[in-house]
Amino acid sequence: MKAREIAIQHARRACKKHELQFLDQTVALRRMRPRRDSHGNPCWQRDYAFEYTSTTNDTDGATVSYRDHGSISMQGFRVKAVDLPFVRDIEGNRVYFQ
Repeated sequence: MKAREIAIQHARRACKKHELQFLDQTVALRRMRPRRDSHGNPCWQRDYAFEYTSTTNDTDGATVSYRDHGSISMQGFRVKAVDLPFVRDIEGNRVYFQ
């Protein structure tokens, strides 16, 4: 539960940083496997998925929301990576982060 709570905090922060809405206020465990940390100690690697939205206005001025997927990878209680692959532009096209 502690790792999950840490993942939720980091997903929320990443969404806020990129001005996105963190949907459902939760993460879902996708994969869990044994690994070794940087000191050689055994730990669990957990991969979580979450959803976010970037709200845009279409050409008619109507508000459009897209539900997109992000991920978080953790080793033990340390976050190794947070992936928000893209946001949407005004026309709804994907704009990828570099």
